[in-house]
Amino acid sequence: MKLPIFVHIPKTAGSSIRTLISSNYSEMEVLSLYGSHLEILQQSRTHIGNLSQFRLIQGHTPYGTHRFLGSQNPRYFSFL
Repeated sequence: MKLPIFVHIPKTAGSSIRTLISSNYSEMEVLSLYGSHLEILQQSRTHIGNLSQFRLIQGHTPYGTHRFLGSQNPRYFSFL
């Protein structure tokens, strides 16, 4: 299965989507990546090769974060 990655773009209904995510996934199933790009990369580094517990990734994360996480065939989505 392709791991979905929600790219939260500020002021584009991201909070509403995060509410839907929290209603449908447990906290342990969602990897949240927020902060500066450097902080996101540092957070990602701690999860390299250890994504099996997650069903979704979300955050103010740039496209390409999946490469730092070691995720194959991700499926990005966002709202504009």
